[in-house]
Amino acid sequence: IVEPNNLTPAPLVEQNSNSNLNTIKLAGAAFRASAFLIDSALILIFSLSIAFLISIFLKPELELSTIDSNPYVILFGLFNFIVGVCYFALFNVVKGATPGKKLYGIRVSPMNPVDKLTYPKSFVRETMKLGIPSIPVIGWILNLINFLIIAFSKSKQGIHDRVVSSHVIVVNKAISLWKQVVIYLALIFLVAILTG
Repeated sequence: IVEPNNLTPAPLVEQNSNSNLNTIKLAGAAFRASAFLIDSALILIFSLSIAFLISIFLKPELELSTIDSNPYVILFGLFNFIVGVCYFALFNVVKGATPGKKLYGIRVSPMNPVDKLTYPKSFVRETMKLGIPSIPVIGWILNLINFLIIAFSKSKQGIHDRVVSSHVIVVNKAISLWKQVVIYLALIFLVAILTG
């Protein structure tokens, strides 16, 4: 009787975050911030368009002296936050990246490459990312710290990335600088028209 040669399965290689970091290119803070600005402008344009349509029917009185306590401004902020969380979370799961991230050739990916970014993890990630600046008084300081963590840490992970074990990786080449300038100018023009 001949025994089969080595039919035992090979040991599973444990994939840790350190080996993953050596085989992939992590997206830096500059590309992430640029993609975020483009996505934020698209969200703002959508939200302002909805607010404009609503204002046609409701004709709210908006005085600058009461802008902080005006219920329409508070509702607009809440609406914009919800739209933003849904926009980022759904694009990252369904399309792999938001339009801004696609322009810069980056995407959100789980730390373990065999895992898939799930809806719950994506919603938690985006709620934290957009919620940090919303914390009264210290929100913007925490957001700056989060940005600095992304910029200077080896893993390039913000707080929102670490909570759901994700990172942002480079998958393609970014668009050219002149195309970036054209896109930014077009978005500024659209926002100016809608707020105008």
